[in-house]
Amino acid sequence: MGKTQYALGLMRNASIRNNYKGLFISCEMDEVQVMKRIMSVDSGIPGYHIKRGQLERNEVLRFEKARERIKNSNLKIKAGSFTISDVISMVYKLKYSEGLDYVVIDYIQKITSPGAQNRTNEVGDVSRRLKDMANELKIPVIALAQLSRAVESRTDKKPMLSDLRESGDIEQDADIVMFLYRAGYYMDVNERGSNPLADDGYAIIAKHRDGELEEYTLEV
Repeated sequence: MGKTQYALGLMRNASIRNNYKGLFISCEMDEVQVMKRIMSVDSGIPGYHIKRGQLERNEVLRFEKARERIKNSNLKIKAGSFTISDVISMVYKLKYSEGLDYVVIDYIQKITSPGAQNRTNEVGDVSRRLKDMANELKIPVIALAQLSRAVESRTDKKPMLSDLRESGDIEQDADIVMFLYRAGYYMDVNERGSNPLADDGYAIIAKHRDGELEEYTLEV
């Protein structure tokens, strides 16, 4: 659905455009891959142009300007396989050595918690400890998450809180749960071509501890 792309857009606005100190923790991509994705988001250059090193003439200047903005920003990237203790240690160290305004984790089910009895308990432990860290450091922690396959078996494929994969603790611990949804994701080529709503994207606020539940239209 584009959860990583959406998160990188948030970080672009926060750290590259407004100089907030952010940390992106990737459990799926290495640092180079993350940088290529951020370069694409900030420059507006298609990712495959950057990946192949085949920039068109009008893209070269945009690329250089984006690289300079990112270089001078307060955005830090860490990538690898992490336990929840690794993540907490990393965040606390950065918070007290250089300052930190927010953290993005991609994604929560990839973080391990050695000693957990089963997978559900493991994800629950990770969720609770991230919530405790956010409360203690008083910073937002944006944790991306995968959904279960149950959504694909329903006629109405808009995600629900029960679709959060492997743990209800994520729903319980989170102050806000937001889902991304594109109807076109589930359509075949012919259906997408004839359906005017195929390219519409939505941000669905399914839980908000201190606010209202809303649905927003996004540019896709």
